[in-house]
Amino acid sequence: MKKSLLAVAVAAALPAAAFAQSNVTLYGLIDVGYSAKSWKNNGGTTNSKSSGIQDGVGGPNRFGLRGVEDLGGGLKAEFVMEHGISATSQRLTNERTVNSGHQVDAASVATDGGRSTDSINRQTYVGLSGGFGTLRGGYQLTNAYMATSVGGFVYCSEGNEGCDVHVAAPYGGVRANGLTYISPRMGGLTLTLQYGAGTDLNTYYTSTANNDLKQTRMSVMGNYDAGPLRVVLAHTSYKAGSAVTVGAVAPATTDAKLTQLGATYDLKVAQLGLNWLAANNGGTGAGERDTKGWQLSTSVPMGPALSLKAGIGNVKTENGSGTEVVDARSWQVGAAYAMSKRTTAYFYHGTRKDSAAAAGALEQKTQTTVGVMHVY
Repeated sequence: MKKSLLAVAVAAALPAAAFAQSNVTLYGLIDVGYSAKSWKNNGGTTNSKSSGIQDGVGGPNRFGLRGVEDLGGGLKAEFVMEHGISATSQRLTNERTVNSGHQVDAASVATDGGRSTDSINRQTYVGLSGGFGTLRGGYQLTNAYMATSVGGFVYCSEGNEGCDVHVAAPYGGVRANGLTYISPRMGGLTLTLQYGAGTDLNTYYTSTANNDLKQTRMSVMGNYDAGPLRVVLAHTSYKAGSAVTVGAVAPATTDAKLTQLGATYDLKVAQLGLNWLAANNGGTGAGERDTKGWQLSTSVPMGPALSLKAGIGNVKTENGSGTEVVDARSWQVGAAYAMSKRTTAYFYHGTRKDSAAAAGALEQKTQTTVGVMHVY
């Protein structure tokens, strides 16, 4: 049905010859649930809480177009345009659900961060593929993000508190402008190389003082996928000039590094997931941030449709003086029921507590969600 409807729309807009050369697919995800959230300061005082219909817990809401054209001789052209949305917001396509924060329209709680109006584009790129592999250019998911999607949070929910350790220190962004090369499969191994910037250009200069921009983002990732085992190892370096802020710190020069390991293993009676990361933001003195984190999760099938899920994790960050500024421990439990191949009902409950939070600072987040996710 989705291809038939799309074919009618595209045929009406394009010449017949152009339409005949390409295969274009509409895809997306709609996820809506009821959430109750509570955030507390160090000392037990309630910082904020919310309850009501919210979205993006089972998966980030989106719609997109994906196209492939056969150019002959084994060469193909491809494109993706993927737009993030917030299914429960009156702004819909002008806003995107980005994390497990409170999803409130009021400007006074904007810092709670459940929605974003400046990161709506999830992916937009064009590419060529053939015997040499795949080469893509544009705004794309980074290796840093892809490595996290292989490990611990696969079997719990990143949209619910208690499963967000994987997002620690994604220096240069989880999406970035640049070039991506994906090698042909070599046995069970593929390599992915990326070069570019963050969400901006590599360089930019004006005569205005302190408005120079210079940044380079490079990453390599190995992905081994064979039988019940999948392992991903990624390393990212991000160098930036004085105009760029990284990890909430803006030193004169940034030379950040991020190394990640993700793995899953299918035991049949249970699936196991692991994430591990080590990162440094390249700062100096009190501005330095050294981060290490891990996460374990599992999904246990209880028949053909029902699976039980659980995850635990910890992320620690120290400054250049060796003082611990983050010590966040998290856990989450849940269940998912596959009503069909595309529709899943779910329940998640989780918490994240930062024992290094200063007096009066935000220390603990707790969230419970019941929802339904449909993939089309």
